[in-house]
Amino acid sequence: MWKKFILLLALDQVSKYLIEIKYSDLLVKNFGSAFSIPIPQEILIIIAVLISSWAIWSYYENNTTESFTYLILAGAIGNLIDRLRLGYVIDFINLQVWPVFNFADIYITFAVLLIIKEELIQKNGK
Repeated sequence: MWKKFILLLALDQVSKYLIEIKYSDLLVKNFGSAFSIPIPQEILIIIAVLISSWAIWSYYENNTTESFTYLILAGAIGNLIDRLRLGYVIDFINLQVWPVFNFADIYITFAVLLIIKEELIQKNGK
């Protein structure tokens, strides 16, 4: 699990670094949360730390799926590193039909989809 987490976190951080130094015209500084919703940085940092702590605890205590854990951790910590280092999150993937995002956002989205899937499976008894 930890190797996958490190690999995903590295992909997120290296991609942001390359955008920052080579393709800065693609870079969007996101001072808010998802969809650039304005929330103070301090609150977002606390939320990232709490979610990361909960994910690790849940993995060891409640047998949360490995995939969920490394995805949510890589996403939360990837964006947390940006916030602590820069004061904003680097977004750069622009599909023109959705707000600009990054790999950490993709990881978080997939983690949420995994939670929904697991809940639906449990609810339907399958």
